[in-house]
Amino acid sequence: MVEAMRAAVAGADIKRYTALNFSFHDGPARLCGNRKLHETYKRLVAELSLFRRHTYVHNESSLALSLLEHEAIYKAVAERGAEAAAELLRLHARGSRLRLHEVLDAARGSAGPTRSYSPASTDNPETVPRS
Repeated sequence: MVEAMRAAVAGADIKRYTALNFSFHDGPARLCGNRKLHETYKRLVAELSLFRRHTYVHNESSLALSLLEHEAIYKAVAERGAEAAAELLRLHARGSRLRLHEVLDAARGSAGPTRSYSPASTDNPETVPRS
């Protein structure tokens, strides 16, 4: 899965990467045995899919940052580091949200500075300036 995500990023294939991103997150939601969680996740993804694509299209670094986050999550899971994986998932969700807001702020003509965040960064995501 992560290899396919790498290939999609290398080819700037946003459509493919978006589908793989969905699958990456859908697997654990589906396999956890909680049908309600999986159904909730699918509804959330349906609502967020246009925003996710918008971020990838309008923030050149977002695909690469997203890939780095997924690689880190995958590694933590593969090493059975549940706490590390949980923290990386939180950082991934926060980073994705911040990148979306950066794009939306730029589209509205926000005067505030923006910068992309990833878990590999030493920046505190809570201090990203917002308008």
